[in-house]
Amino acid sequence: MADAFGAGDDAYVVNLHFKDAEGNGYSRPEVVRKVGSDFKLYGNQRQAEAYVEPVITQITEFENSSSSGNRIEGRLRLVLTPHRVMSGGAGQFVYSAGKAAPQYVCAWVTGLGLPGDGVLGGDGKPRGGILIKVPRSDYVARQDYMAVHVKFPDTFNPEGVLNDRKLLLKACAAREWNGSAHEVATWNTNNQFTIDSAKIDASGTFTWPTSSALTWSGTSNTYNGTGGSHRTGTYRINPVTDDTKAAYKPTVMPTYTFYAFTVSNLPAAASIYTDGSYSGSRAIPIISNDAAGENMTNNFFSSAQIIKARMAGAMPYLETNANGVYVGNSRFSSITPAKAQTFLGADAPAIANGGALDLSWVVPSGGTGVDRVGYSCWANWTNSGSEVRCGPSSSSNSWGVPRSVTSKTFTLEEECEGLGARQLRTTPSVVTSSSKYRELWTRSYDEENRQIQGVSYARR
Repeated sequence: MADAFGAGDDAYVVNLHFKDAEGNGYSRPEVVRKVGSDFKLYGNQRQAEAYVEPVITQITEFENSSSSGNRIEGRLRLVLTPHRVMSGGAGQFVYSAGKAAPQYVCAWVTGLGLPGDGVLGGDGKPRGGILIKVPRSDYVARQDYMAVHVKFPDTFNPEGVLNDRKLLLKACAAREWNGSAHEVATWNTNNQFTIDSAKIDASGTFTWPTSSALTWSGTSNTYNGTGGSHRTGTYRINPVTDDTKAAYKPTVMPTYTFYAFTVSNLPAAASIYTDGSYSGSRAIPIISNDAAGENMTNNFFSSAQIIKARMAGAMPYLETNANGVYVGNSRFSSITPAKAQTFLGADAPAIANGGALDLSWVVPSGGTGVDRVGYSCWANWTNSGSEVRCGPSSSSNSWGVPRSVTSKTFTLEEECEGLGARQLRTTPSVVTSSSKYRELWTRSYDEENRQIQGVSYARR
């Protein structure tokens, strides 16, 4: 339907707030078309639910205002919903049957702000990009979103270089390795990729890791996921220069390309893992250089569903002073301190599945009302001296709320581990939690359609 607009037709991007049939609230940029004197919702016409949103996030440690981790990040939120597929030509998105078996398993994403900046090389092929994939763990089974997994170098060229295609396949299929146990997918279950950062105040000491600590270390024949040899999560690779920010125009609305791959197009486990299964002790994938390995790799890449997504909103570049302190005009909302203390305090108890999370929030002067509230509970675990990663997001969710509302009680769908003394679990086995992290966040929007997040966290 790329040609649905006729010559002279007007189209507008609007930010709609709505509720679905289950009562969940969303704010979503959509395209409307003017037909005569009427405006008609047009949508993005994609065959998958894939999009990119700009985000500005203020991150503060709840009980330590001088924390070195306090900062502001400019992020790109990358979304490809694994279970949302078109319903038999009906033109509606529906959840596919069984959330334990997502339709999409990973996607290579290229575009402005990501490695390579979405610029085509001399051969006309895209470079760089990142991989997002479905996070899995022994504890979290919803698998209903994709997280940042690998940041490729600017020279990465899977369309034009066979060895890079092999790396893409391996990164999509590989499990991480922490020395004694493994997990399919990510070290950091976050779908936001940071492209800019700033201090909250002049006394802030937060510094980003050097680019050498963030490089992709795979080679043509191995996928090196051991010992943290490549980093994932929200870390940027290269600083954004002032010249880059000055050259950017908010009206650009950059396009991002998702190369989305389905579960059915992944090779069988026996052909890609050294131990021939998904349950072995160390599953580092191997893809040979023979014709069979090359055909497997090429067939995997050619199966990609290519999705173009134009970002409706300005890039989340940050304004800073000479000391790197944020001087932009974003107004960050926050959870009311007393409510945050209950959830983030040193002895905050566990919340059972079906338990209540009672919150209220503050909208600062000049800010817009909060339209979404969320939380995360992360934990690493030990079992007989060997680390077993259960998460790291052992429980997380978010809820849409009307902008006029400033308090609400939410119901958890997963157990949230407490922040007090280490506690024993009996499912899936008797384990002791070794480190814990919780966060609360609120979301609003600015006049350039960027999400404004206020995040408070506590670590034990």
